[in-house]
Amino acid sequence: MLEPSAIRAELDRILSSTPFAASHRSKQFLRYIVENSFDNTHESLKEYAIAIAVFDRDASYDPAIDATVRVEAGRLRSRLRDYYAGEGRKDTLIINVPKGAYRATFVERPLPEEPPRSSANFRLLSGWRRTRTLRSWRRGIHRRNARNTPGTSQRPTRRNRRPSFRMGRAWLRRIVPNAEPLY
Repeated sequence: MLEPSAIRAELDRILSSTPFAASHRSKQFLRYIVENSFDNTHESLKEYAIAIAVFDRDASYDPAIDATVRVEAGRLRSRLRDYYAGEGRKDTLIINVPKGAYRATFVERPLPEEPPRSSANFRLLSGWRRTRTLRSWRRGIHRRNARNTPGTSQRPTRRNRRPSFRMGRAWLRRIVPNAEPLY
């Protein structure tokens, strides 16, 4: 079982992150879900209860008409994905809100261990990649400039186009009139 203090610390890190910086509603929603997931109270994590407690709806709230909670839950899940893909990439505790429920789940994940690198081999490899990338980049720029010069077409003309590897029947009949197809 995870410590509530560790979960609250992770919650504070999430709420102060970039994906949640401008979203007051998502912050309130996530805090409410996490705090009520500690207490195993299922009634406080229903759509109607969330709408009244978090989004200040009145008692006449009808979930069939107003989809505020469902829409905000989708946005919250998206923000959590963004956080764990960016700033929270190295966090060992994951707070997740699974689809179809408004209950937070808490998962511990181990950090992947990086193998020790030999500095000489790493420098050699990175230098080789750097040179290769630079050459490819130069070739791409060269081709792009040659393609976009005025007076040249995007595709090669019929005369200078090479035949494809898989020869079509019409091309083959021109060369060998009574030949069987190769495929």
